[in-house]
Amino acid sequence: MKLSEIKAACIKLMQTAYPATEYRYYANTVNEKYTRPCFLTRLTVDPGEPANKHTRHNTGMFEIEFIQDKLDEYEALEVMQTLRDLFGFAVKVGKRYVKVVESDFDYDGTEENVATITFMLDWFDNITRPEEEPPLMEDVKTKLRIVYEGG
Repeated sequence: MKLSEIKAACIKLMQTAYPATEYRYYANTVNEKYTRPCFLTRLTVDPGEPANKHTRHNTGMFEIEFIQDKLDEYEALEVMQTLRDLFGFAVKVGKRYVKVVESDFDYDGTEENVATITFMLDWFDNITRPEEEPPLMEDVKTKLRIVYEGG
């Protein structure tokens, strides 16, 4: 599963409650000239660790900052609660699911007035490698013993 697919699935889920026609979605790197109200999103992933020969265990964080037209704590709390309910325990990415391990809500920004929610994600990836062909047999040695009946 690609990281871009995970982020796209998270944003698509958000847009079921907060449509792109009313809210803008930006990468978290945007720091000026954005239209409010909007969401700044970022996906970060820890280095994956091998689970076995063909599987990698991944953990990551999907962070959402809600930038309001004007500050309203009650609206921010409602948006954060709606997002927690939407994400629930898993996010569907294609035909698979990414587990939501936990969520955390806080206020960030220089004046600590930007509502921010973070979802910790957990999933496994199949690592496909070109199949290695077994080495071809070079020499064949046989031992033959002939046994006659009665003799």
